[in-house]
Amino acid sequence: MKEKKIEIPQDFELNQTNKRYMEGIPMELSAEIIQDFIDYWTIDGKKRSDRGWQQAFRQNPVIHRKIVNFKHNQNKKPSYPQRNIEQKANELGLQARPGESWDDFNRRVQRTRH
Repeated sequence: MKEKKIEIPQDFELNQTNKRYMEGIPMELSAEIIQDFIDYWTIDGKKRSDRGWQQAFRQNPVIHRKIVNFKHNQNKKPSYPQRNIEQKANELGLQARPGESWDDFNRRVQRTRH
């Protein structure tokens, strides 16, 4: 039995609407999302959408969830202690370091004062 195959265009590229939808997504994640979609679109030869793959891309729940989760995590504020370190560093004219603990921060402040 011959397997039916749905073709993805050789020059697979997102249209302007989909590019805006993916705006801000890093290259590695973007490539992963596109590959996931291509796998979904071509996996068993079933037609996924009458409107074509460009619209199906935005409507795919897995793709949508990955994009929303990434953007949500990017917009998360740092934990409360980290915000306090950033505030204190600004007051002292220092640069806060991502993930720095209070103890490390205080040691660094002590070293800069001497």
